[in-house]
Amino acid sequence: MLDSKTANFDLVMVLFFIFVFIMFVVRLIIEEGIYSRRLAYIEAYSFRPELAEKLVKYYPHLTQDEIEQALGGLRTYFLLRLRHRCRIAMPSRVVDALWHEFILCTVDYQAFCQAAFGKFLHHVPFSAGASQNAAEASLQNIWKQSCEREGINPVFPDKLPLLFDLDTKLKISGRFGYSVENGVYPRLKIALSPASLIQEIEKRHGE
Repeated sequence: MLDSKTANFDLVMVLFFIFVFIMFVVRLIIEEGIYSRRLAYIEAYSFRPELAEKLVKYYPHLTQDEIEQALGGLRTYFLLRLRHRCRIAMPSRVVDALWHEFILCTVDYQAFCQAAFGKFLHHVPFSAGASQNAAEASLQNIWKQSCEREGINPVFPDKLPLLFDLDTKLKISGRFGYSVENGVYPRLKIALSPASLIQEIEKRHGE
């Protein structure tokens, strides 16, 4: 009798773990499907022409091709935010300007966020009291993720990823001027640790 109860208990436990495993797999499949749909949505999204018009008011020297590059930078940033849920900084002034203008198109931006992220993506500035460690971690996150996306070695880069190179390429005033010297990570002038850049990021996001 005892052996029968033990066998039944063992069977119940086996069935329970099978059920948990199946639910886990189903959840992964559902989440992957959601991610794929959101990814495709961001990649195919057409930004309103008004964004380009507003960007020219900030940077009148930009050509149409350069504006498209900036819009591509904004799309890249959104794709990184979709893939990585940690907080990441915005290393590009021109892309940040586009993001601000997109947010001001409140109806479009809200609809975009719902379809792309399932929630409203806030543009949260670093407050004056934000810790240097938090700002530094945010910058490091976007650097590593950008390098991963573009197949660049983040420790020994031979070039800058798009979001770090765009402002220099487009001759954006007030750019940080990131550069790689001799392809060595510690000499990458994004200054992953010096306080000077962190303070500049806090200042820019506080504007």
